[in-house]
Amino acid sequence: MELFITGGTGYIGQAVARKAIGLGHQVTALVRQDGSAAARALRANIASSIGVRTTSGSRPMCLKNTRYAAGTGRCRRPTACAPPQRLESAAKRRLTAGGEARRARATFDFIMAKLRGPDGRLLHAWREGHPGARALLDDYASMARAALGLFEASGQPTDLETARRLASEAMDLFGDGAGGFYLTAKDAADVPGARPRQAHDGASPSGVGLLAEVFVRLWHLTDEPRWRDAAENLFRAVSGAPEGLGGSPLTLMSADMLERGGSVLIDGPLDDPRAQALAEAALGAPDPSLTVLRLDRSLWPDGSPRADLPRAQEPIAMLCQGQTCSLPVTTPEAMAMTFLSAPPSSTPTTSSLV
Repeated sequence: MELFITGGTGYIGQAVARKAIGLGHQVTALVRQDGSAAARALRANIASSIGVRTTSGSRPMCLKNTRYAAGTGRCRRPTACAPPQRLESAAKRRLTAGGEARRARATFDFIMAKLRGPDGRLLHAWREGHPGARALLDDYASMARAALGLFEASGQPTDLETARRLASEAMDLFGDGAGGFYLTAKDAADVPGARPRQAHDGASPSGVGLLAEVFVRLWHLTDEPRWRDAAENLFRAVSGAPEGLGGSPLTLMSADMLERGGSVLIDGPLDDPRAQALAEAALGAPDPSLTVLRLDRSLWPDGSPRADLPRAQEPIAMLCQGQTCSLPVTTPEAMAMTFLSAPPSSTPTTSSLV
């Protein structure tokens, strides 16, 4: 088989290339410098438009960040690589679309319904009706972050409450009492010796990094002091670890987001086209420090976040940071000009809640 690999000079890419060559496959690797890969090198920039055609004319196996272009017999990369902020905003926007929203909701609901033990605790695995081990910190943090993502897209109070509950359970089950977290629960019976900790990110964000982001976003959404306290305590605990905050880019970003970020409040009925347009613009904002709060007051009979703000006569958007919110705007264009195009910390805030 003929294989094409990007990232062929990295630790994993070289190992994959050597293994594939050893099995008799023909491997071409995208490289920046000739001779730095374990396979035949194709020198190009990762953002370039490139194509690889097999010598036999058969369809190549495309690996890692490439896709097969039908009708060309080539593996191709996109013409440009979007920055992570653009990718996150695109993902948020897709969650408001019908098909993507339904799939995300179905997946989340399946996990919350099936991956639970008799005591209601999350499980780490489930297969064909058979439950596996109890969940780790990463499982709780990931599901809490997913619940917040659904809440930003849907505006449903139950999603926010689920995120609150999962975050609280994580603090109780995995917290060390000093702001830090263990990987396993306090009552885990299958972990010999000392309970492990893992504050640094690997190929995917660590549970600590995800939980830090959850705490910060909950603070910006609810203005509840307990979430800010939890975030600050976690940052202090991680700062004392050997790798420090630098070991987890997500934790470092969350520390910055705690002080610099905010929530974009969309006040209006969820089914109002004007509120939907404001929400779509807010969810598409490239700044990851912004969290979207879609507030349909009819869904919060017992009180809502930012309930002390006066009810608007039409759908509006405001940027809120702590106890202060910006002046309201009513169109996506005005929202982009006032606070979506500039860092939140530089946005003038004139409407105080205190």
